[in-house]
Amino acid sequence: MKRNRLSRRRKQLTEKEKERYVKIFLGRFLNGELNEKEKEIVTGLKANAIQHPLTDDELQKKLISGFDRLAETIGVEKLTPMEARRLLKDKKQNRRVLRPWMAYGTVAAIAALLLIIGFNSPSIRRTVLSANLVAEALVRDSFATGQEIKSIRLSDGTVIHLNTNTKLSLYKDKYAGKTREVWLDEGEAFFDVARDADHPFIVHTADGVSTRVLGTSFNIKAYGELNEQIISVRTGKVRISDADGKYIQITSDRKVIFNKADHSLTQSLTDTELAASWRSGQLVFDDAGLDEIAMKILRRYGKQVIVTNQALPETIRLKAVFPPDTEVELIARQIADMYGIGYRLENSRLIFEQMDERLKVN
Repeated sequence: MKRNRLSRRRKQLTEKEKERYVKIFLGRFLNGELNEKEKEIVTGLKANAIQHPLTDDELQKKLISGFDRLAETIGVEKLTPMEARRLLKDKKQNRRVLRPWMAYGTVAAIAALLLIIGFNSPSIRRTVLSANLVAEALVRDSFATGQEIKSIRLSDGTVIHLNTNTKLSLYKDKYAGKTREVWLDEGEAFFDVARDADHPFIVHTADGVSTRVLGTSFNIKAYGELNEQIISVRTGKVRISDADGKYIQITSDRKVIFNKADHSLTQSLTDTELAASWRSGQLVFDDAGLDEIAMKILRRYGKQVIVTNQALPETIRLKAVFPPDTEVELIARQIADMYGIGYRLENSRLIFEQMDERLKVN
């Protein structure tokens, strides 16, 4: 019976308990609130770092390996499960120490632990840490997509859907203070923002444009190749401002277009459901100009769009949605039929041309 009680007492922590404990450990470490046993763990980590310096590759693996390996590194298992669970139960204390880390994510938290340990010893800082790599991880968490659509949930419950070829960044001290700020470095994203009247949510994009809300849902298209940024509001109220402080405030089913050439802000009605329907993998052209049509066809199908002899007007504005599995030839045919022109596919090129030109080629 005694043995069974001991076995239950030493039962391993669950994965969820480990993850939460590591977050608490980081907060307590930075606040100087570790107990004696935890201090011994840090001392052992320092000693191990001196004896076994890490290469840049090894450090990078450590940074991205997540809570599992960090839990092992800092010695979660060296504390008895009872000791660890006792710390987990102090909810008021834990909320205070967890708050700074919840916004920055795992990589930044691990980097911070390694970085601060390194500050205490020049030899550790020199031999264990790759300063550029750690500084980058500490400064921001980046979320990037390739050909896949991704969704992320932030600490306040805000959900962000990232379109393909999109990059989003969260910077240190910019999401846990008076405001909740993120940077859409490139691409397109749909934001479903958790309401918090005391902490406005701000999205920064290129050319000094910012979108400020309290709690709403909206879409931002800000690809570097395009000559405009478009902010479309599905619900709530949104304020869009430029680098000079000029701003426009819009509500649901309206959009603002920022022109990169003259830095003008204009607003109009829009179909927000159409604008954000890319979230299900559809190929969306929402009043798309020729530059956007060419960009999306190249990225989706690897075909460079060529227009000969002004077969398509420079003022073209295409409004269409295609299912994820649509063949590029179907898209080309529909565009050609709309303007009474011809098209042909040649290797990596999609060529739009006047009908008489096509007859000459054939």
